[in-house]
Amino acid sequence: MKKLFLGFLFLSLNLISQNDYGLATYKIILTEKKKLKKLNPKFEERIRIMELEGEKLRPKLKFNNSKSIFYMEGLLSMEAESASTLYCNCDLPIYTDLVTNKTYKESQAGVITDAGEFVVEREIFKNWQILPETKYIDKYKCTKATQTIYNEEGTQQIVTAWFCPEIPYSFGPSGFAGLPGLIIELQTGTVVFGLKSLKFINKKTDIKIPTKGKKISFDDYYKVSKTRLNEFKEQMKKTTK
Repeated sequence: MKKLFLGFLFLSLNLISQNDYGLATYKIILTEKKKLKKLNPKFEERIRIMELEGEKLRPKLKFNNSKSIFYMEGLLSMEAESASTLYCNCDLPIYTDLVTNKTYKESQAGVITDAGEFVVEREIFKNWQILPETKYIDKYKCTKATQTIYNEEGTQQIVTAWFCPEIPYSFGPSGFAGLPGLIIELQTGTVVFGLKSLKFINKKTDIKIPTKGKKISFDDYYKVSKTRLNEFKEQMKKTTK
């Protein structure tokens, strides 16, 4: 029986390695809805609507051996886009390149920047601590890993990932990567991404990193955005006088 199981596992890994790319679909779970609402009590009704819209979102991860793109399907309303931004700041696709060790994201159209004006680069968060704890998520035996990052507001945040070493692709939701296996479940703050389906496709695919916009580091982009926002506020004050 043991030999049969090992033979099946070897055959499964062989089949995975022969496929040219994978497509993972996740679901979003909010673990602390009350805490989320307290962030802005005045907009509780709006947050409730965003929660309902957020349940319709379908986060997808397309990946090959060296690159991935994480994107949202189901962005059919302003509330859905707001939910996507609130949950993971991934209303626009996030590209990951293991060769350059960076993630890439185009700037959004708005008051501060034009659509695609910048391509924001950021080093992949890779200071994972792999723990001895394991568990099965559906049929996948997963290992636990954690790391501490700083979010866009400069606040410390613990990220917990459950990855499957038997699926040898170092990618996961929302640009998180660098583990020796596909991330099956990821928790950042009050948001959990859980794998819903996974398939491998025998077709060559080239995931192209955006190149049209001006490349800029995450820190510099934050500074530019802050400066432009202050300038916009000052201009609005002048026009309302």
